[in-house]
Amino acid sequence: MSFITVDRLLVLLDNPILRKKLLEKKSVGVHPINRRRKIYGEFHHLFFEYLRMSIETYDFILTKICHRIRKKTTNFKKPISPAERLYVTIR
Repeated sequence: MSFITVDRLLVLLDNPILRKKLLEKKSVGVHPINRRRKIYGEFHHLFFEYLRMSIETYDFILTKICHRIRKKTTNFKKPISPAERLYVTIR
């Protein structure tokens, strides 16, 4: 792990562009594109256009493996639903 000495930090802070990058607050979270996944995502728009099976068959497979592919919801992010995971796997 490298560290910045005081002398190097002063040199970096003299440059206005580098100063802005060093001092600006870092945002933590999800990219805006991924936040709108439920609205604009392929899974929600083209659900069965790409699959070559009936809805009943898809639901049957999903009920059999849903408990195995489900992920835990945390405070930091919402996981991809088991239905979406199955869709991506089949596609």
